[in-house]
Amino acid sequence: MSILHITPALPPAINGLGDFSKILVDNLKEKGFKKNSFLVYDKDQSNDEVEEAVIQLNRKDLYGDLEKLRPDTIILHYVGYAYEKNGLPFYLYLGLEKYKKNYVCKILVFFHELYSSSYNPFKLPFYSHYFQKKIVEKLYNLSFITFTNCEVYKTMLQKLIKKRTSNNICTGIYSNIPDNLFKSEIDKINHLMAVFGSNTRRRAVYTNRGFLNLLEKIKVKEIYDIGPGSVSFSHPSINFVAKGSLPPNEVAILLNKARFGAIEYPADILGKSGIFSAYAAFGVIAINLNLKEGILYDKLVEGKNYFTLDTNIIEADFEIIEEEIKKWYSTRSTKQITKVIAKYLI
Repeated sequence: MSILHITPALPPAINGLGDFSKILVDNLKEKGFKKNSFLVYDKDQSNDEVEEAVIQLNRKDLYGDLEKLRPDTIILHYVGYAYEKNGLPFYLYLGLEKYKKNYVCKILVFFHELYSSSYNPFKLPFYSHYFQKKIVEKLYNLSFITFTNCEVYKTMLQKLIKKRTSNNICTGIYSNIPDNLFKSEIDKINHLMAVFGSNTRRRAVYTNRGFLNLLEKIKVKEIYDIGPGSVSFSHPSINFVAKGSLPPNEVAILLNKARFGAIEYPADILGKSGIFSAYAAFGVIAINLNLKEGILYDKLVEGKNYFTLDTNIIEADFEIIEEEIKKWYSTRSTKQITKVIAKYLI
């Protein structure tokens, strides 16, 4: 069986879908699915060390790409904006639709995001919202099975297609740093915090009004800033160490040491964050600085699986919290999600 993975980019590009795709392939190979290749939207950023064939996706002739490769199975990792700057990659479903008409092929779609909307007539999603939904519907109808990374998206997809269906499975999302690099024998450093992720995500942490009070409350003495680009942060009693972009094994070393991890992310979709999953996989106590109220999904419990600025973290038993975090993550670990996806490849 030949499996083609369509993804926006591959490591070392900073792209959560690319991280997810590469880790998935590594784990599928362990399960006996040896023949994998990548069709990549941005091949220029891809790592030459990737063992699988990496082909540049041709937006003008996706069908031509597929006809040359002749995959038995296609796994599409979907976020509209990752394949077209306006969020409307019509060519994806048109190419897949034509290929499926002419060749026997199983299509699996992992919806990492669905669509965006806006009430502001001066923003593009105000006008593109309807068409973004139509692309999602088309991809759903082409698929043998679909996956989402959080319960919110699963519910949204079910409403969009107007029925509940077993064709829509919420798997969660695993850490974008391979979770097999977690070392339980390494002791956590209680005064150490990691701030991990994209430049935008990290900047949101440092500019949050409650961040300084949080650092004082939990007595942080050192921060590892991990990710691309530079962000500015200064505090007289805190050693700020800008680590920059690092390969996954080096990020893992730092996360194995860190007691805390800061993130700024909407609570209702916290379960779809690869950053949050990375913290959970490595037993890092995540503190979400986003205080927007909303329903919690994905079996997350505030004060048990993560903390906020309003949660009393001072009285928490860090070792117990660490175990609760890892217990939550175990249901959506790399091996668990790969097992679910592999079930539909046979």
